[in-house]
Amino acid sequence: IHFGHYPPLPTEFPKPDTYGEMQQVAMELSKGCPFLRVDFYEIKGHIFIGELTFFPGAGFERFRPMSKDYELGEWLHLENVHRG
Repeated sequence: IHFGHYPPLPTEFPKPDTYGEMQQVAMELSKGCPFLRVDFYEIKGHIFIGELTFFPGAGFERFRPMSKDYELGEWLHLENVHRG
């Protein structure tokens, strides 16, 4: 999958040792949000939050193939989002 102007990675890389903790923190931070990307750094076994993103690429970045853009979009459910 291509996202925006970033090329796909040529190889897979191992999950960091703190991956489980990262998942827990991301789940806690994203409560009540239909989508939130949490960027982490792991430095010497400690996690740091780099960025919280509600709309990657300002909502304009595209996935290629386009079918993946639609597939990921189907995961986003906005029915229960509070519209104030």
